[in-house]
Order: sequence, then structure tokens, then C-alpha cells
Amino acid sequence: MSKKYKFQLPMAFVVMVLSFTICWQIKGVHNAAGETEISSRIDTLQSELKSAMDKSNSLSEENSELKSQIENYRQQLSAQEQNSDELLRADLGRAEMFAGLTDVEGSGIIVELKDASNVQSGVVDGFVMDKNFGIVHDDQLLMFLNELRASGAEALSLNDERITATSEIRCAGPTVSVNNTKCAAPFVIRAIGDPDTLESALRISGGAIDQVGLYGIEVTVKRDDKVKIGRYTGATSFKYASAAEEAEQK
Repeated sequence: MSKKYKFQLPMAFVVMVLSFTICWQIKGVHNAAGETEISSRIDTLQSELKSAMDKSNSLSEENSELKSQIENYRQQLSAQEQNSDELLRADLGRAEMFAGLTDVEGSGIIVELKDASNVQSGVVDGFVMDKNFGIVHDDQLLMFLNELRASGAEALSLNDERITATSEIRCAGPTVSVNNTKCAAPFVIRAIGDPDTLESALRISGGAIDQVGLYGIEVTVKRDDKVKIGRYTGATSFKYASAAEEAEQK
């Protein structure tokens, strides 16, 4: 073998070894770069997963807090509705009492008016009097009722007829019509209120008792801690009147 071939063979072997070594190193570099990229990607995904889990936990806590607030609002609304119902019932009760649609009881006075007992054929103490002298009339009953109402009476009745805003008291021949019910003497007025004030208003000088006394009408006043007055039992419907609409605000 010539010297030329002897020299080329070792060189070829060295080149081959170097080439293999270089390829191996390049492959190793590629593998290392891939592993680094994957490791970096894993770290990124883990960070995103942790962030998502933290956000999920935060949303879960916020959701629980919102549910708690909603439940509190429901309880408050239920309590407000209950309070509103109680207030409405209380207002309705007061309105019914004011309108005379409920039985009532309380301290007050009972006033009885009787025709004069010494009136016979229009002659009193030898004097000839008007035939209506000593007889209780509707205007005298109205005077007593108005005086009692002005003195703070909270409820009134005349011969067990409840006196309301629509009550009528008028002469009906030998009787007096109260709520379209004919009533005859003796007339009994029941009034609930402060007994002292009510009685004083009737007994004031020149007041209701003094005025009917001039005609011989007998009046008695009795105080009672439990004056009972029944509710109005007449018609309560309205044919022509209705609630007025509220005026538009400008």
C-alpha cells in the first residue's frame, strides 16, 4: 500500500469520529433545548392552573357571600311584609273603630233624658203650657251629642244606635228617628271618653242640661268605667261617592 493511502485512511477515520461526535453534541443540544422548553411550559401551565384555582376559590367565596346576602334580604323582606301586614291591620282596625264598625268599650258616661213627669194635658203648676213642653225633641238630643263630641267623646250611641258621620237624628211624629230606627223616650246616650270632661261639658252653666231643664226634661248622668257601645249595623255601601284620585304632582 502506498504512503498516500496509508495517510488517507486514518484521516477518514478521524473525520468520521469527529462527525459522529459533532452530531451527537448537536442532538444533545436539541434535546436539552426541548427539555428546557417543556419544563418552561410546565411551569407556565402550573402557574396558570394555580391562578385559575385561586380565582375559582375567590369566586366560590363571593358566591357564598352573595347567597348569604340574598338570604338576609329575603328575611328582611319577609319581616317587612309581616310588619306591613301588622300595620295595615292596625290601620284597618283604627279606621273601622273611627267609622263605628266595631264594638267598643271604655270609660265614659251614660246620660238619660226623660220627658217631664209633671206634664199633664199641657198644665204645669197651674200654668197652661205648650203641648210639646217637657217632651224630649230631636234638636235637644243633637245638642247633647254635639256637646259630647266636641268634648272629646270617642264613641257615641243613642238608644243603642251607634252614632257615625252619616247618622241622622230627626223627628218622626211622637218618636225620634236614629239611623232610620224609631226611638222613644227615655233616651239613653252612651259616650266613651274622659268622664270628668264629658260630664263637665254637659253641666256647665247655661249648657245642655240647664237648657233642657227649662222645659222640665229630666236628665241623669252616671259615670261608668266600662261603657259598652255596639257597632253600626246599617248600610255602609256608597252609591254615588267614590275615592278621589290623587292630584298629579307638577
